[in-house]
Amino acid sequence: MGSSFKRRYLVILGMVVALILAGGSAAYLILNSSVSVNQGPPGALPPPGADSPTPTVDNASASAGASASASTSHGATSSHNASGQPPAGGPGGPGGPGAPGPAAYRVAGDLCPALDTSPVVAVAAGPGTPDSDHIDKSGYVDYTCSGGFGPSGKVRMHVDVRIFGDAAAAQASYTTDKVGTEHVGGVGTDATGFLPTGGGYVLLAVDGNLEFRIQLNGVGGKPTPGDLRQPAIDTIKKSLPRLHA
Repeated sequence: MGSSFKRRYLVILGMVVALILAGGSAAYLILNSSVSVNQGPPGALPPPGADSPTPTVDNASASAGASASASTSHGATSSHNASGQPPAGGPGGPGGPGAPGPAAYRVAGDLCPALDTSPVVAVAAGPGTPDSDHIDKSGYVDYTCSGGFGPSGKVRMHVDVRIFGDAAAAQASYTTDKVGTEHVGGVGTDATGFLPTGGGYVLLAVDGNLEFRIQLNGVGGKPTPGDLRQPAIDTIKKSLPRLHA
């Protein structure tokens, strides 16, 4: 009877130990599983979509539109590069830094043949044989054309055309040289006329990189300064297009 009791005791004790061990293992597995699910293994990236929302239909449409716009822009840029033409509004386009600036002028050869002196011929009632000359000066070239027109050279003309390196230099010279008070519209960028003490009529004009001065004198006071004003204006207006570079 004592032996039977002892065996029963050992069986019960073994069962208790087994239950204790089983319970501990189950608790360890549960805790370990919870940590793995919530944190993931050390150094692992977060699961896809954990930080960013799933794209909606609207977002997908916006992305597609942005891609199409980028593709169109890239195509336009490629076209620009291939053609070598700048886009409108950029350099060389309307209103840009490369937009057409003030007119550029030059004198190819002698000045007299480059001028339109028909207004002087008309007021002098005859052609003339003026002479040309030029002098290279600091910052500009000074071209001249002088001579008489009409019977006995009754109208004397002296034209002085200065070609500068740029419009700013021409404007600065014009500002210094103009002494008249009569503003004459429609001639170059600006023009001023006056009556010199020696008689006749003088008109000074500026346009682009050019300064143009013409003086007409009537020998013996005829034609009068008033008669010479319009021929001086017309000579500059008609000659400017002939001096374009």
